[in-house]
Amino acid sequence: MLDTSCKEMQRSIGELQKAHESSVDRLADRCRDREEEAGRQRKQLEQHYEALLAEMNGRTKKTQSLCNEAWERVRANEGMHEGLQAECAQLRGENGNMIQERSSLISVCFLLLGTVYPMIRARDDLAMQCRMLVKANYNAEICKHHSECSWKLCQKKSTKTTTTKPQWSTRSD
Repeated sequence: MLDTSCKEMQRSIGELQKAHESSVDRLADRCRDREEEAGRQRKQLEQHYEALLAEMNGRTKKTQSLCNEAWERVRANEGMHEGLQAECAQLRGENGNMIQERSSLISVCFLLLGTVYPMIRARDDLAMQCRMLVKANYNAEICKHHSECSWKLCQKKSTKTTTTKPQWSTRSD
């Protein structure tokens, strides 16, 4: 009876271990999928913001060339001073927009950094589950060893009781 209960316990532990390994594998697969998706999203964002940076660089060069042309015209024509001031104001506004876009890019970089932390947390959760599985396996081994020792002890006791006859006291009143 103890042997069948031990076998049942071992089978149950084996099933629990397989179920836990299966869930850890599924979790690892989900984490890999998330990492791949985060990688794809990161690449898409990088490509998008690289295109924005290239556009901003083009705008910057264009703005700089327009500024240079404007200053040449100011020097050449003092009479067109007011028109050139308006153009300079426009260029300053575009420069302010570029500063705002740069701030947005910095914010996006921090958001990208924020995607790394959930992956680290998932990795730590997997490590904790692995430690728990190792501990459960260790406890199962101890339980198995304890039950085997108990079984052997019970067998020794049962052989002693069958070999020695009990002494019944016979009393005559």
